Amino acid sequence: MGDTVQVREHVSAEVVARMVTSWRTGDADGVADGLIALRAAYADDDATAIRAAARAVLRGCAVMILTLAAVRGPGDAVRVRVFDPSGRQVDPEEGPPPLRTLFGALTATVEGDSVRAEEALDRVVAVVSPAERNVLLLTLLAWTASLVDACERHRLPRPRWLAGRDRPARRCVSPGPSRQRPTLGVVR
Repeated sequence: MGDTVQVREHVSAEVVARMVTSWRTGDADGVADGLIALRAAYADDDATAIRAAARAVLRGCAVMILTLAAVRGPGDAVRVRVFDPSGRQVDPEEGPPPLRTLFGALTATVEGDSVRAEEALDRVVAVVSPAERNVLLLTLLAWTASLVDACERHRLPRPRWLAGRDRPARRCVSPGPSRQRPTLGVVR
């Protein structure tokens, strides 16, 4: 059973990496193909597929946020902008409940609190409809694409699995153990 989980997690990371590339290039069909591939890898178990993909994306985002923060230095935080579905910038704590919970999972991942991150992710996936699960994953893809862009703009490394085939991968440090779309923008 452990081998099956590892294979699925590997498939999730590969599919998500292709989905991020598709998102960044505006390839909606590539994103849709990724959603289909995730469901196929998880025998059409939508919640488990989205949760696995979200875990991979959250870890990648955490690495990039920590990489950006390391460059900025102590006391100079990486600020993020979060937008609600209408496109209005909101404080993460003022957004819709699923967005707040998803942002909480990201924060917990950055802080290395995998238990809190898993609990937040489980909570948000459990309370939203299957269609809203797709929106959650699309939100994470938007956040990831924004962070990849910020890392590229500042010539910083990003996780190898997000490096893409068009650019050479550089090694990143791990965060520790363990349009009407909401987006996250990195402010530098």
